[in-house]
Formats: sequence, C-alpha cells, structure tokens
Amino acid sequence: MRILGGKYKYRELFSPKGDSVRPTGARVRQVLFDVLRPQIEDASFLDLFAGSGVVGIEALSMGARVIFCDIDTRYVKKNLQHIGESEGGVFSGSFEEFASGGLANGGLTNSSLANSSLMNGGLDWAGSGFDFIYVDPPFKKPDYYKKVLEVIAKNGLLAKGIQGEQAGGGQVILECDSKLDVTKVLADKFIVVKEKKVGSVRLLFLEYA
Repeated sequence: MRILGGKYKYRELFSPKGDSVRPTGARVRQVLFDVLRPQIEDASFLDLFAGSGVVGIEALSMGARVIFCDIDTRYVKKNLQHIGESEGGVFSGSFEEFASGGLANGGLTNSSLANSSLMNGGLDWAGSGFDFIYVDPPFKKPDYYKKVLEVIAKNGLLAKGIQGEQAGGGQVILECDSKLDVTKVLADKFIVVKEKKVGSVRLLFLEYA
C-alpha cells in the first residue's frame, strides 16, 4: 500500500491483515484526491474510522492538517511513525466521543491532541469546523452513515460558509458500497453535490443544505 502523491509519494505503508480493517484502495484514493487537490493544501481534514490511516496520510502528504479518529488506532500510529510524523493527531475513541470532547468552546481541547505537531502551532485551526471530513465506516454497518452525519451536524464539526452561512462551507465525503440507498442515510441538513463511482465503491461529496 503506497502513498500516491505529495511529500510522501511512493512511501509504503503497513496494510492490516484480516478483515477487521479495510484500507481504501489506490483507485479510490486517486479519484478522491483528483477532486480535492485544488483545495487540500492547508485545509483541516478529519479522517473518521481512520483504520490504517491511508486516506488521512494522503491528505497530510498533500499539505492538509489532519486528525485521525478511530476506536482502534494501532495501525494509524504505526504508519505515522513509519513515515516519521507525530502521533499527536490521533484520537483514540469513537466518533461520538470525539464530537462531544474534541471540539469545545471554539477549539480542540482534548488533552491527547494538545502537544500534536500536526496542529501547526495551535488548537484553533479546526475551531470553526473542518474543511473536509472523510467518513468510511464498515460497509456492513450502513446505519453508521446516518448516525455520523447527525453527530457532525449537531456538534458543528463541518466548517460553515462565509459569515456563518451553512451553504458554501466544508464537505463531508462518504465512502460507501455502490449499492447503498443514499436516501436512507442522508441527514436532512446535507445534500449530495458530487458523486464518483469506482468499481463497487461510491464516493459521495456532501455539503450543508
């Protein structure tokens, strides 16, 4: 499993064995970052259900400021150590725990992030929400998508547009099975603005409605 672009291009990452973690494939990552590349440098990026960390590390390699969130962060930490980056941008816990404690009073306050070199000099860069939130839960648990979107909207995790307007802000990107019925998972605050299909995988780009 190799990084496709940026300063870590061609670097090998550890790929977990077994089916407990399903790393995002190279073709999907290529399509994803072809879309995001014009906006990714210096953007704030939250990698939810990070797994191996490969998507967040691609974003990091291209200049984004990244937080990785997962209950099991062993693989993320191993890969960040392997490429020589700090582990400090890793939040070990559920997305609900991150949402309730990771962003509070306008800034990231969780102590496990406080000394992160990925924070680029302060805890305020995601205080108004992330520019991009990548959501890739287990495909066998499609109900997670709706839950995550509800948590994102409720806790203000996604950046809003100019002067605090919902429209024109950040994007949530869902990686899902191509057969997923999107109408059953979309929270009422989001709309699909772009869609990409790569084999059996679909990428949905969402913004506030």
